[in-house]
Amino acid sequence: MLSADTEIAEKEKVFDAMAERWDVDGPKVPVFKIRELIEEADVCGKIVLDVGAGTGILLEEGLAAGCASWIACDISKKMLLVLERKIAGSFTAGPNWSCTNRDGQVIVMLCADAHRLPLESESVDRIICHNAFPHFKSPPAVLENFFRVLTPGGIAVINHFAGRNTVNQIHLSSAFAVLRRDLLMPGEELGKLLKRAGFEVVKTVDTESEFRVVARKAKP
Repeated sequence: MLSADTEIAEKEKVFDAMAERWDVDGPKVPVFKIRELIEEADVCGKIVLDVGAGTGILLEEGLAAGCASWIACDISKKMLLVLERKIAGSFTAGPNWSCTNRDGQVIVMLCADAHRLPLESESVDRIICHNAFPHFKSPPAVLENFFRVLTPGGIAVINHFAGRNTVNQIHLSSAFAVLRRDLLMPGEELGKLLKRAGFEVVKTVDTESEFRVVARKAKP
């Protein structure tokens, strides 16, 4: 059994190795589905934390929906470097791996582990975790971090554009041993963990074709 830090380091290497071909070999998602996810998250005017952002599959639609800031967070620096290349020319570089477009929207690329988010408490309005949640060693610790960094009234969305059985079969058959144990729990079980972290669960979808759990941090 790998220690938590060793497992995270191994996964970082795996996703670094996938980075250059991720947009070619990774899952293809219709734009309308991404738009629907962004609409569900209600990102207009909000600071959004995209956990497991990879090369930025959600970014374009998030910007189009009018987010104020988009924090692309991933453990793989090489994934984020691919994202940086994709937006070069459209954004003006700023400090601390951030950039701004002509509409004043800010993108921040954050290479970090979701178990230990280097963000201030109550500093983001929305969290979207797409195609990443099964890869976390300690889901309760991650959800506690989500709760900490969200503003009161903030929303967290955990999403897959495939059913849980499909996601788990992909991981079980992975060429990388470190990913084969990364199984997506049932939506009901995830909902219980979210409630223990302090969230109110407002939506659960756990079908053969889709997985999504939406939770809100209550206002005091």
